[in-house]
Amino acid sequence: MIQLLVFLVAGAALRFWIFHPHEQLNLVFILCVPLGIVVLIIPVLNRRIDAALGWLNLACAAHPAVAAVIVGVGVGAELLLVAWRARGTLFLKLHDEHAYIIGARMLAHGRLWTAGYPVDVRDFFDTFHVIVDRVYACIYFPGTVLANVPGVWMGLPYWATPLGLCAASGAIFFLMVTEMFDAVRGLVAVVMLLSLVWFRWTATAMMSQAPFLLAELVLVWAWLRWRRQRGPGWSALIGAAAGFGAITRPIDMLCFAAAVGIAMAWELRGRRRELLKPAGWIVLCSAPFLALQLVQNIGVTGRWNQTAEGYYESRNYPAPMVGFYRLDPARVPQFACPPKQAAMQDWIVGLYRNHTPAKVLANWYPARFDQLLDITLGNRLLIVLVCVGLLSLGDIRRVMLVGAMVLFLVAYSMYIFALDHYLVPVIPVMICLVMAGWERLERTWPKLRGGIGAAMVMLLMVLSISSLPEFNAAARPDPGQFWAERDVSRRLAQLPPRPAVVMFRFDPRLSFHADPVYNDDVVRPDDAAIVRVNDLGPRRDRDLYRYYAENQPDRVFYIYDLGAGPGTDPLSRPLGTARFLAAQSHSISIASP
Repeated sequence: MIQLLVFLVAGAALRFWIFHPHEQLNLVFILCVPLGIVVLIIPVLNRRIDAALGWLNLACAAHPAVAAVIVGVGVGAELLLVAWRARGTLFLKLHDEHAYIIGARMLAHGRLWTAGYPVDVRDFFDTFHVIVDRVYACIYFPGTVLANVPGVWMGLPYWATPLGLCAASGAIFFLMVTEMFDAVRGLVAVVMLLSLVWFRWTATAMMSQAPFLLAELVLVWAWLRWRRQRGPGWSALIGAAAGFGAITRPIDMLCFAAAVGIAMAWELRGRRRELLKPAGWIVLCSAPFLALQLVQNIGVTGRWNQTAEGYYESRNYPAPMVGFYRLDPARVPQFACPPKQAAMQDWIVGLYRNHTPAKVLANWYPARFDQLLDITLGNRLLIVLVCVGLLSLGDIRRVMLVGAMVLFLVAYSMYIFALDHYLVPVIPVMICLVMAGWERLERTWPKLRGGIGAAMVMLLMVLSISSLPEFNAAARPDPGQFWAERDVSRRLAQLPPRPAVVMFRFDPRLSFHADPVYNDDVVRPDDAAIVRVNDLGPRRDRDLYRYYAENQPDRVFYIYDLGAGPGTDPLSRPLGTARFLAAQSHSISIASP
């Protein structure tokens, strides 16, 4: 019966892969399948490979901490090599990255916010994911900011911290898979993780995915260890990981923490006293992180139960970003900031109109389902093993992981945005399902266990290694539309070493994604050598001249025309100091009727 189910699932999965190809058969795959068949049918080769894999399992089992450190160093070295090869593309690109580094610089100085800007000038500093009115602050939860503070203190490049976090994630993932299966599968799983484009992207992005991935893996690994040794140390680690994850990506952590909590309660059912001890440690060790969140809530929004992101969302979106809401045209915000206005008109309004309960299934298939497979597996062939793995959910550990993923995908269905990097947290679950499918095949045909193991190792390793940038040019990053961001920074670096203000004139023909109005090298924009602001037109610009004439009168003003044509210098000649421009605009206003 099991064999029949395996064949049916494998056949259905292969049919899906063939009729919905995201990548064509290539030379690697053409070579890999015949070699796998050869390995499977040659007994002598099977025995030798099986013996080598058995020795590797024993060696890692004898020294798991040493093996994990070696794996983490290896992952870090490969990520560092990938970063070095793509060093020309390593600069802050996304709006979120700029906001996070601003928050990290603030917290490195012991702050989560600074004073807001006056009403008449705040629109000049307004940009994506930064609050400028009540206070000046990053809108995001403080977990990612906290994780990046050591890097700011040490003066490291922005990508060093996420790269280190991803290297640590590789080590913990190895321990987690080894605990669930064995060390050989742990090593293969880490190589699979390393081969995925969006894991490598996470390793050099100032985003929340890298710290959350580490928190998620520590949570699951600590729970696996707690099941063996129910001491307070593992309970404390569960609480710390859950607390940190809750202030990094709260909805995502709620899904994983809920699954772990239900599993713990299930295993201790009928023994309430035994459940109270780990629950107490979990609450105690998560409390400091939650306290930091409360401090940010009160300081930024003035309310303990409103987050900075919720405050920003209420003023910058037609409705909450999670859930289903009827779009009310009267509630669509209007902005003086040109890029934000363009984003609202060209992108966000359309997302809300398309995000309805009636369209959930239509949005999921094929678009979001294809996205899930591409982000988490990298190769459609592996869906066969995932489906087979779903047949072996008798173990509570696997039930917990799949349950967490189901909760996550339900929550993901309610997000207004369906962005690729949102799916990074479910990558480990999908890889574990591949490992479960491999194990199920060995249990279904025990006489072929050695051959199946050798063939699976070769298949997964070849498919994974061939996806690395060293062997696949398509896997190398291309910042695309974000090259303009780098060009802006290079031009501004050539300005004379005098305090300046550069007013960026937005062109509606350009993408709003490449918005350069971020002062991310300082805690507060006024502290920057070159302050970046929006150009709001001659009448509004007078307010900015007066503001700086009163506060920093020697700053020199420039205009940067983002829509300047080829061969034209987008950066104007100096317009004059704040003192001069304020006096000139005052004279013009008196002379005008």
